[in-house]
Amino acid sequence: MKALERRRVLAGSLLAAGGMVLTAALPAASVRQQLSFVSSRPEADPRTQWLIGLYGEALGQLGLTLVFVDVPASRAVAMETNGEVDGDLARAYAFGAAHPEMVRVEEPNNTVRFSAFAAGDSPEIAGWQWLENFKGRIATRRGIREIETRLEKLQIQGRADIVTTPEQGLLLLQAGRVTFYLDVADAVFDYLSTNAAYDTLAHGQPIREAGLMETTTGHAYLYRARHEKLAIPLSDILRQLKAAGRSQQLLSEAFARAGYHPAPLFGQRPV
Repeated sequence: MKALERRRVLAGSLLAAGGMVLTAALPAASVRQQLSFVSSRPEADPRTQWLIGLYGEALGQLGLTLVFVDVPASRAVAMETNGEVDGDLARAYAFGAAHPEMVRVEEPNNTVRFSAFAAGDSPEIAGWQWLENFKGRIATRRGIREIETRLEKLQIQGRADIVTTPEQGLLLLQAGRVTFYLDVADAVFDYLSTNAAYDTLAHGQPIREAGLMETTTGHAYLYRARHEKLAIPLSDILRQLKAAGRSQQLLSEAFARAGYHPAPLFGQRPV
């Protein structure tokens, strides 16, 4: 593995005061079996920190240690599907059908909402078929396969601008260059909770969620050939941690450490 790829050993039972995940190289004699994970988001992202903490605790109950490997999203898929790492912390439900070499942890991390956002007096969207008859321009973020697939089927890619960050898409909305911006709702509300959003977008038109396009669930995945039997006990422990409120606690702590505002600049996070 390339030297620039940073490995972090995260003991599930070791949490600092305030919930910060401790990152430490453990002495060789005390290291338990380590499982390495990637994710589509970078390590510094609060949602990655949330899942590192959550799965670190869950694996810790099974006598295992989580090791996070911070690589670009495009490389993460290749690494997990060829067995170079042991799993992925966050992929959509349908990922398993496309990658049978991976086994899904059935208890979901969260619900994933694919939504349309609008500014000003734009109409509400009533699903994908409604969008097919819409003649204006839209925008979406590169790499969201579920949205890309829908736009290809509707044959409206020619009216879609592709951006690389939620900020770029929301700025297009405020400038009136597109009528709708399609993205994962959590990604938009996460950005709208940052200082950058408060500084950049506060003086433009208010932005709202104009339509829920579809929902799915996000899951951890394990490399099947090595860890198929681990999926069920890991799912059971995850369900217990969520029921006890630990998942939401870790997410809130990760947002607070990142300096997120308690509420997004516009609108409210879906419950």
